[in-house]
This record gives sequence, structure tokens and C-alpha cells, in this order.
Amino acid sequence: RPLYSDLGLDDENGKYPLHACDQKHVFVHLIKKASRSNNNLQKVAIINAVAEAIGRGGEAKFQTFRDWLFDYLWNVTNTPWKEKKTIQGYAMPRVADEKWYADWYFIMGMYGMCEKGLYRTPQQKSAGLDQVVFPLLHQMKDERASTMVTETIRSALPAEVMNFFSAKSLRQAGINQAALHPSMTLFYLSAISGHDIDSSTQYYFDPTDVGRGLPTINALHGKVDLKTPVAVPTLEALGAGDLNSALKLMDQVFQCNIPSFDVGGDRM
Repeated sequence: RPLYSDLGLDDENGKYPLHACDQKHVFVHLIKKASRSNNNLQKVAIINAVAEAIGRGGEAKFQTFRDWLFDYLWNVTNTPWKEKKTIQGYAMPRVADEKWYADWYFIMGMYGMCEKGLYRTPQQKSAGLDQVVFPLLHQMKDERASTMVTETIRSALPAEVMNFFSAKSLRQAGINQAALHPSMTLFYLSAISGHDIDSSTQYYFDPTDVGRGLPTINALHGKVDLKTPVAVPTLEALGAGDLNSALKLMDQVFQCNIPSFDVGGDRM
């Protein structure tokens, strides 16, 4: 079954268990159970990354900070996505949302601040993991990474229905949700899902153009107009004095030893 972002339903204290089967419920469960040792916030970030990319469960393993960049033309963070099945890669736009559980910036910020998502231990650095986004996935084989996503999802769902869902449910939900938009086309959808659309035209598409994926991302975020311009969260509204204070605060709450993310680095 597809695991949508938010069904907007009440399970009435367990009477309707399927009503509690969405990403929002999974995230709330994982956050409430988060501890210093269970990596729950990293797992939330992994599930969100896969769901927004309409990807396969283990593909978040190939996310590296080295590939990330901010696209000033489209006003999005581009986190290029690599497919395990086809060994292909293409641009992947990330956007904010009014709902915290659908906001990539919020979820990555939570992971970075509360679970040291921008800090790598000496052991991780020596293993070449200083630029990987999700070190947890590099403790296991590729196949096991997808299984871990499935197990995490099921651990947060009602026992009587949890086996209806797996890592594949994220990809299924994204495709179905996007397809429901009246303006959706296969060209738009394939820019994010990576599917072959059986047309020679697709071989002329630029896989590095992050703008091609925005219509589908807008559909996933409930926008009526698929060409809606992206609004990106900034600190500019604080003014110069408060902005400096905010940057100093960020420097304290985000433990970071990845130079690109230091204040003044090429990712800041």
C-alpha cells in the first residue's frame, strides 16, 4: 500500500488502524521515541529524502554533501539523486513546506542539530564518510539499507496493518499522489521518478536541470499550479544585527566539522 505524507484522518484510538498509516504518523512516532543511540532523526531524514525523491529505499545511501548545491535560478537546493537499479543520476529539487513533516529544510535541520548530522567522528572520517549525508546506511549493504527503511516504517505503524507497508510504499505514494494532479504529465513525473517513458524525446532531456523536476515536487506539496515559484526560507527578515546573532546561535547548536557547512563555507 502507498504511504502518503498525510491522510488527515483520525484512527479514533486504534479503531481504524489504517487511518494512522502515513508519513506524518511515522515521523511523530520516531521523534517521540528518539534517543541518543537509536538514530531516529536520521531515519526520519532518510525516509523523507526517499519519499520526496519518489526513490527506492536504499538509494538515500548515495547522497553526498559533495553533490549538493543551491540553485539560485529556481530557488531550490539540488541534491542529485542516484538510482541503484539503473546507475543513473539526475537533479533533485528540495523545497520548504508549511507542514513540518513535509519540510525538507526542517527535517534536515532537526537531524543536523539534534543528532549531529553535520559532524563526523574520526572513525567515520578515516573510513571516507566525511561527505556522506547518512552514515547510518554505510554500516550495511545496499540491500540491507532498503530493509532498514521497511523495518523503520513498520515499527511506527499499528501491528495489525504494518505488513501492508514497506520502503516501496514511499515510491508508490509519490507516483500516485503526483498522478492525481490534473496537470501532471509523464514528462513531469519521470523527471523525479526516473522512469523510462518509452519516448526517444527523453534522451535529449538534461538530467542536471533541476527545474524539470519542480512541477512534480509542487504536486507532491499540494500546489494547485505546478509552475508555482518556490519560496525558500531565509534569515534576511531578521535584519543585520539579529542575523549575526542567529548565525552565532547556529554555530553553537549545530556541531559541525564538515568545512563546507561552517559559517562562510560554500554550503552556507
